[in-house]
Amino acid sequence: MGLFNPLNLLFGLSLAALIAIYLRARSRPLIEVSSLTLFAEVPAPVTQSRFLQLDALFWLEALALIALTLVTAGLYFRSAQSAGKAIRHALIFDLGAAMAAPGSDGTRLRQAQRDARTIVDRASASDQFSVISYALEAKIEHGYDARRAGVDQTLAGLHAQAVATRPIALRAALATANAAAKIDLFTDHAPTAELISRVHHDANFEVHLIGAPADNLASVSLDPGTP
Repeated sequence: MGLFNPLNLLFGLSLAALIAIYLRARSRPLIEVSSLTLFAEVPAPVTQSRFLQLDALFWLEALALIALTLVTAGLYFRSAQSAGKAIRHALIFDLGAAMAAPGSDGTRLRQAQRDARTIVDRASASDQFSVISYALEAKIEHGYDARRAGVDQTLAGLHAQAVATRPIALRAALATANAAAKIDLFTDHAPTAELISRVHHDANFEVHLIGAPADNLASVSLDPGTP
């Protein structure tokens, strides 16, 4: 159990007020009067003075006041913290159509997911990871969390979109990751120097190039004869 704020413990003085109320109410003379002679003038009977009698209602009110005092004072419990300092990592994924292209082992996106899992596995248990994606716009797929199960589930749920990535989306993703101490960008083409300069100066920024850009080929016409 942790320490309390001494000023907030002043609310505990309400217990003294409760006892004073009981002292005042129970110290008065107790006179039993029949309801048939309620308005008749009769000699005062023998009175019985009670100083203080604690009943179940008093203890119930006292417990309620004690509980309110502890809540107001800020009751907390001390938990063990890891010795290492937690580091925030931001994993940014390009989800453009090019990331669905075949790679050395699966698609480019699958290779990026494997590389990201390697980074997560090698990190300290107290480190927190955030997963951010971008294509037409930036999106936070997973907030900062030290639990590896949630990060792995988010990584497995990433899918490339049938659109070309927009530079403004990458800029928004980098701006979203400014709170991170380590930023890993997974893409098939390197960002411009102007975009990299927008990264927070305290962040360790690393670009993981997956594959390489390739020319787009399309059949524009089919003519008769032997190609």
